[in-house]
Amino acid sequence: VLVGVTTNEDLERLHPAVVRPGRCLARIEVGPLTRQESVAWLGTDEGVGREGNSLAELYALRRGIGPASVPKQDTGADAGLYL
Repeated sequence: VLVGVTTNEDLERLHPAVVRPGRCLARIEVGPLTRQESVAWLGTDEGVGREGNSLAELYALRRGIGPASVPKQDTGADAGLYL
C-alpha cells in the first residue's frame, strides 16, 4: 500500500515518526513558478510578481481574490508535533 502525503509544512517540523527513514519514499518540493511560467499559466501578466508566483497565488489571481493567509506558526520544541 502506498500513501501520498502532502503538506505545506517544512518536513523537519513534522513528527519524527512521520518522516523517519524508510517511511517516505520520496521528497518532492514544488516551488514557485518563474515570472514567465506564471504569465503563461495565468494568461496575463496582471498581478504576477517580479520573481513569479506560487500556484496558490496564481489560483487566487485567477479567482480575483487574495491568497489565504496563514497565522504565524509556533516554532517551539513541540512545533509540528500535532499529528
